[in-house]
Amino acid sequence: MPAPKKKQSSKPLPSKAKSSRSDSDRRLRQADRLARVMRIMQLLLSRGRWNATDIAAEQECSERTIYRDMQVLQLAGIPVEFDQEDRCYRVRQDFRFPSVNLTEEEALGQITATAIAKSPGLDI
Repeated sequence: MPAPKKKQSSKPLPSKAKSSRSDSDRRLRQADRLARVMRIMQLLLSRGRWNATDIAAEQECSERTIYRDMQVLQLAGIPVEFDQEDRCYRVRQDFRFPSVNLTEEEALGQITATAIAKSPGLDI
């Protein structure tokens, strides 16, 4: 005998948590996170020895946040590795950012497009 069909509810499923944050608050948090991720990358590229505890202390956040941010770096293609011998995180030594080969005209076009997109009144 076939299983009885479930009655579909017309009510939407409840979301995890209704966000009371405004769009500008979300953007500010994203900008803060991006800045923190970039600072972490700078630390990892420096000559110092950085473990998650030290990075968290430097960035004034939790170790868990540091692990999430390093995962963001890895997802972006930056090879973050843990050196077992030195007990610290590093960006792989042979890693180099790809060069951007834009003509002067293309670079000017990118700058202009960015300036227009950031203009007040545009909701992009």
